Amino acid sequence: MNNSAKKIFAVASLLLFLMNIGLLGTANAQTISLDGLWEFRFDSGAALEDVANPAFIANDKMLVPGCWDVLPQYLKQRGTAQYRREIVLEQDVVNAWWRVEGMGLRSEYYIDGRKIGASSLPYSSFELETGPLTAGRHIFTTAVDNRFDGETMKMFSPFYDFYAFGGFYHGMSLTVQTTKTQIHRLIVRTLDYRKGEIELELQMSGQKPPSKFSVEVSIDGT
Repeated sequence: MNNSAKKIFAVASLLLFLMNIGLLGTANAQTISLDGLWEFRFDSGAALEDVANPAFIANDKMLVPGCWDVLPQYLKQRGTAQYRREIVLEQDVVNAWWRVEGMGLRSEYYIDGRKIGASSLPYSSFELETGPLTAGRHIFTTAVDNRFDGETMKMFSPFYDFYAFGGFYHGMSLTVQTTKTQIHRLIVRTLDYRKGEIELELQMSGQKPPSKFSVEVSIDGT
């Protein structure tokens, strides 16, 4: 085994050790898919700010991922669509992140009527932090505006060279944190590929781990 491979195995062994001793709670992380059928309402020509309401009256169903303006009943229509579905959590969570893998063109997001964020970055993936959530039933709602509006949406115009769809281009999910400390994201940077040198950046959520701790790292059992 060359040095590069040994360093990679060392990193993997270290992370597994931290999870096993309970310092990092990735083993208890859970991702819940939000894909599937949502309650739906579309208001043609309406701006998001004028109609977004978690208590909206649904009159249709819509798939996520999916774009309403490719369907016959809403073909090429511009306006604001609202989505709603119920999620049941089996246990209390310390924190959670609602992840959207691309939408268009502007959107707002609510849990149990509480606004948790908004986005005006079509086609981009992003996460919205929810804060603590109790076990049981929760109502997720979102409003998506696909109008061309020079004041609120400067990234698109009617004459761009591709179509600006309305809806969710890819999936949505909810990642929940059930431990006090958890790895939220691991970033690996190559420092020198010839020597096998890398840099790790751990983005933690929850409580901070101890400032000092000792570990033993083995490579191929030695």
